[in-house]
Amino acid sequence: MRFASLAFLLSGLVLAPQPAFAAQPNTSIDHWKALNSQCRGGSGDDPATQLACDRRDALTRQLAKAGWCFGRKDDPDAAAYRWHRCTAKSLRPE
Repeated sequence: MRFASLAFLLSGLVLAPQPAFAAQPNTSIDHWKALNSQCRGGSGDDPATQLACDRRDALTRQLAKAGWCFGRKDDPDAAAYRWHRCTAKSLRPE
């Protein structure tokens, strides 16, 4: 069942061209959140978990290229990280 729900989720993952990310990232961020939940909440030996992590990481890079960052240098901890337009105080993916 877990794989079926992941397959359904991923079937709807459409990576928009960069200008669409820059203007309307909400759909992509919602996909990122769903993939992050699957990645962090899945079983480590389940291939669907690794697939969700890989897709999340790819989406992270695409959002970053479009000028979106996750977390700021002055956030107290990772639980406070949120997606936002990148600034000088933003954490940047490596």
